[in-house]
Amino acid sequence: ALIAAALLIAVALATYHRADSAINTVSGGQTLNWIGPIGAWAADALLMLFGPLAAAWVPIVLVPGVRLMRGRGTGRWGRASLVTLLALLSAGTAVTLFRESTSLQLPAGWGGAFGILGADAVDAGLGLVKAPGFDMPLRYAIELIALALGVWLWTKAIGLEAEEWDWLGGLPTARLDRSVESNEISPTFTTSDSSVSYCSARSRIGLPYLVSPIWRKGCSFWHSMKLPSG
Repeated sequence: ALIAAALLIAVALATYHRADSAINTVSGGQTLNWIGPIGAWAADALLMLFGPLAAAWVPIVLVPGVRLMRGRGTGRWGRASLVTLLALLSAGTAVTLFRESTSLQLPAGWGGAFGILGADAVDAGLGLVKAPGFDMPLRYAIELIALALGVWLWTKAIGLEAEEWDWLGGLPTARLDRSVESNEISPTFTTSDSSVSYCSARSRIGLPYLVSPIWRKGCSFWHSMKLPSG
């Protein structure tokens, strides 16, 4: 259900149309959002609050769904939601400060209502600075810090563990380690009346070493060709 909800949010945001009837628009035309009227209203509400950064909610909903599918716990979803709000407030403030101009395609600009709130607070604080020529460099510094803080908080909200990062990157190190351990060289010795010879020394890929040919005394064909277990 959570995976489906994340996909629906993503599609609703991606197919948002300003002309669709929603919170900020009254229209009698056909709804163009692929999810229908519900998608139009949901996308309009999310964009009004957070701007395009509303897409950050998709992995916040998706990751717990994937964890459930893998038989694991969802984690602290309430805490993740709160941290995401703080992240969107910080990043939205940075985006709004950088792009003060409004967009005709977005209901509340690039940072949404959260970004406007944060940008207004920053502007009010900068208005108290009495050093001429110092306010603009300080403004740029605040933009960079707020954006970096927002991204950092968002990654913390997702809360991916090391194993999950490896899984997403296609590098399941734990599984690889188990595979290597199971395929370690396992030489077996057998004695005969005349000498001691390698019988079933195997390589990592399960093939017999040429130092142990099947015609050696005491080595059967089965032992020579025996594959590693696991």
